[in-house]
Amino acid sequence: MLNLLLHPRLGRVILHMLETPAHPWTVETLAQRVHMSRASFAQLFRDVSATTPLAVLTTLRLQIAAQTLSREALPVMVIAESVGYASESSFHKAFVREFGCTPGEYRKRVNALGR
Repeated sequence: MLNLLLHPRLGRVILHMLETPAHPWTVETLAQRVHMSRASFAQLFRDVSATTPLAVLTTLRLQIAAQTLSREALPVMVIAESVGYASESSFHKAFVREFGCTPGEYRKRVNALGR
């Protein structure tokens, strides 16, 4: 991730993702932010990070959600929407893939550690 943040163009894209995770980002809209074609942007992103822009976006969204779950008592669906998920089910599946537990279980574990 550091290599992306340090890149002159891709760093700006990562900051946009972090500032507005709920935005309906596509590879095209991300490429437009840095005045590149979709194909050139996708290739540059892969060359620098060995992954795709949307994979990084998903990871960032889930990291933000995990932080929010650990700090706020907001309903899971509110957190899901705040990071760009329209469906609690799709958020739940993505969260389990990333962290190996449901958002509710994650919150309970983090809260138990904080006691």
